[in-house]
Amino acid sequence: MAHLTRSLAFIMFHTRIHRPSARPWPLSLHLPWLLGAMAMGAGLAQGNPSPEPSLTCQVTYAGKTTPISVTPTSDPYGVASVSIDDRFFFKAVHVPAGQREPRIAIYVYREGPQQPILIQHVQLRPPYPKAEQGAADLLGEQHLHAGKLERELIYRCSLLPATP
Repeated sequence: MAHLTRSLAFIMFHTRIHRPSARPWPLSLHLPWLLGAMAMGAGLAQGNPSPEPSLTCQVTYAGKTTPISVTPTSDPYGVASVSIDDRFFFKAVHVPAGQREPRIAIYVYREGPQQPILIQHVQLRPPYPKAEQGAADLLGEQHLHAGKLERELIYRCSLLPATP
């Protein structure tokens, strides 16, 4: 749509600049070019990117399980971490294929006196594990112990196959 807006602005700008004293050219002269630009813009906007598998994680702390769905992103730094009972922070990032460095990264922090402290960072690169049916388990069940009281956080992440 932005391409189409720029194209229309280009037409209007050049119509006024090159023919300032005359009336603008009739729309019928622009119509074939305009329709071609619209068709090309629609084709580019839709594209045919391959559907990405969806990443889900189940995070358990103190007997309470929190499901976390991870949306593929091209901006891994913009993904916020999820607070787990104000004791831990969990962040999963899925940078899809087609980006410069496709990957799945998982960060687990514990709450520290001044700031969160990283206790685990896992990074997976394609090809990812595949399951014959259903979700593919990425790392198995992870048990993390941290802090003075050795609090335990348990998580498991899975990739669900892409649905076209």
